[in-house]
Amino acid sequence: MDFDVIIVGAGPAGLACARELAGSAFSVLLLDKASVLGSKPCGGGICEKEVAVPCEAAWVKKFAKQIISLGQSSVTINHRYKRITFEREDLASYQERLLQDAKKITLLKNVLVTEILPGSIATDQGRYHYNDLVGADGSASIVRAYLQLPNKLAWGMYYRIWGTHDEVVAYYDPRTMGPGYIWEFPHATYNNIGIYFEPCFLEANKAKAILQKYLRKRNYPFDEKDFLAAPINYNYMGHQFGNIYLIGDAGGFACRMHGGGISNAVISGTEIAKLIQDARYTAKPLKDMIHSKQSCDRLVEYFAMIPLWLTKGFILMIMQLYRMPFFQKILPL
Repeated sequence: MDFDVIIVGAGPAGLACARELAGSAFSVLLLDKASVLGSKPCGGGICEKEVAVPCEAAWVKKFAKQIISLGQSSVTINHRYKRITFEREDLASYQERLLQDAKKITLLKNVLVTEILPGSIATDQGRYHYNDLVGADGSASIVRAYLQLPNKLAWGMYYRIWGTHDEVVAYYDPRTMGPGYIWEFPHATYNNIGIYFEPCFLEANKAKAILQKYLRKRNYPFDEKDFLAAPINYNYMGHQFGNIYLIGDAGGFACRMHGGGISNAVISGTEIAKLIQDARYTAKPLKDMIHSKQSCDRLVEYFAMIPLWLTKGFILMIMQLYRMPFFQKILPL
């Protein structure tokens, strides 16, 4: 019941953290409340630039083209960096397999953490003691709550539209969605079509109505049984608090601009594991990622302050810049 490191949450961040610790001398306990890892509602899309996310050809779809639309204007972009879609369960299964021979990693599923205390945690299956604690338990993190850190939440909600689809789409309409957008991420057996928004700019019921209107306009049949939603915490307030660390959504590492969090989760999990092993480690990849995330986050504030006509003009300019390989390399996603 005593461990050097306890990781609460076995999502992309927690599994990456455990993987990095697997070759160390530390005893590690990795806990998750679910029986199947990776089942969080998610768009399941990343960019090929996000090399931190491990992907296998057998369970991904890749797309070289993407349609970016603003109202009635749209461009089709041939990307230097392909768009990739996959199921989070496949990613979690792959990450879990990487741990199967790690003798000092103990993975327990169906364990609910009920209380965080200095040096120990209480669960529905007993108490465990730690030297270092890592919160990787998502937007509703009990570890983050113990540290009394507030969340700032955006939301992603989507429908699964069954069938085979081949168009990756990003649709913007600042007049109705503010800085949010609608995505289409085709998966193997369905199209994941959703809306990303912040409640401070758009109420949830209005966001759902906008998404449904978009689906009708695109002649997509949808059913409420195929509707899913999840919060996204983008409020980064630090990652180390004494012997307690935050990674992934628990740490607010998701990008406020577009809601993407998988790549940042993997980077934060890997880098925090290195810090735990060596307090002198500089963690440059982590610092670079935080700087990039905060720059993107600030753009949302700028969008909120400028006139609507200027916002539209800016998006139209970005749409054209994305045609060029150089800007595909330096612009966010």
